[in-house]
Amino acid sequence: MAEVGVLVVIRQAGVLVANGEAGVMAVIMEVGVFAVIGEVGVLVMIVEMGVLAVIREAGVLVMMVEAGVLVMVEAGVLAVMVDVGDLVILEVGVLAVMVEEAVLVVIVEVGGLVMVEVGVLV
Repeated sequence: MAEVGVLVVIRQAGVLVANGEAGVMAVIMEVGVFAVIGEVGVLVMIVEMGVLAVIREAGVLVMMVEAGVLVMVEAGVLAVMVDVGDLVILEVGVLAVMVEEAVLVVIVEVGGLVMVEVGVLV
């Protein structure tokens, strides 16, 4: 798998910054920024309600809402961090975003599919 690096989305300014080896092609649309980093197979689209990111190399589909940062921590591992929470890596392929005592988002990879669950930390 190619090194993806870090993708940072700044929603307030409507700007997408990509840190990677490959070049970036960006088209500014009315709803945000559409960027393709072709050589590493990363497709990121900013829409009105959030960020839709497709990591083709890993076959992972993640939907983020509100402001946030999408980070490729290691191969096949995605982390979602928000301003009000901390990232907790439960195990490889299982990620959680904590907000106070609750888990806001849990990303679990099951059979090559990614399921997003909402629950609380017990």
